[in-house]
Amino acid sequence: MNRQLPTRGMTLIELLLALTLGLLVTAAAWQGLRLGRQALASLEQQQQLQDQLRLSRDWLPRLLRQLDARTPVADGLPIVYGWDDAAYRNPGSARRFSDISSIRSGNRPAACGRITDSSCRNGSDILALRYHGADGPAGVGSDGGIMSCNGSVLGAGNEGYAFLYINRHSVTGEPQLSCAYLSASGQFTSTGLIPGVESLQLLYGLADGTSPAQITEWHTASELELPGDRAASEARWLRVRAIRIGLVLRSTINPAQTSLAQTVYPLGQAHATQHPADSGASLRLPADRRQRRLLQLQFHLGTT
Repeated sequence: MNRQLPTRGMTLIELLLALTLGLLVTAAAWQGLRLGRQALASLEQQQQLQDQLRLSRDWLPRLLRQLDARTPVADGLPIVYGWDDAAYRNPGSARRFSDISSIRSGNRPAACGRITDSSCRNGSDILALRYHGADGPAGVGSDGGIMSCNGSVLGAGNEGYAFLYINRHSVTGEPQLSCAYLSASGQFTSTGLIPGVESLQLLYGLADGTSPAQITEWHTASELELPGDRAASEARWLRVRAIRIGLVLRSTINPAQTSLAQTVYPLGQAHATQHPADSGASLRLPADRRQRRLLQLQFHLGTT
């Protein structure tokens, strides 16, 4: 009679070793998946910021090129104006920039109310522009390619306005570069332009009377204002022949990304040192798991 040998099973130690190896393999696979997702999210943020930078570089020059700064417009009033650390409020029927009472330098902190983060309390400035429609190649009254900041054509003989400012998106709460324009009904209407713009900082270059093409001074909007003397203030604004713009652009939050608290200088650290009263010259940012980019642009207006 044949005897059957007993079947040998796994010992407890072998079972524990197999379980441990299985857990290690699973953990390694999960870690690889997590790192892959983090890398993908980081790439998406970088692409988002590149798109925002590209849009800013394309759109801002296009708008500013429409300014006819070669000679004062018929009424002799400034076509470039600005406010520091300001929140946009609809100017209503005011058409002369110095008549606008709803926007004031320094009114941004109060307008932010309980919002204490950099989506609102960022020291952002406001740039106001005034320009005219132009005749096209087909003759008087035809479209000359001048457009409002919402993309609508501004016909010859019509006057256009653009107020560039930073506000928070009503749904996401994210900061954005917005523009208020004069609609066909004669009302100022706002539209969002570039998402994720956290700070808009401005400097104005003044030319002297003998050489309009030579920029001799750079000032903030507050430095151009002479309280109580509107005529003298407007005379300074009429000398503006260059605009320097500093933007801070941020991505959405990446929960897996690490970041450190930092201070950024939209117009450079030298400007922040030279203009300590300019509240937006430096922007203190928390470790909020976002990527950021700085963009500086400079435009020279017509001088002949």
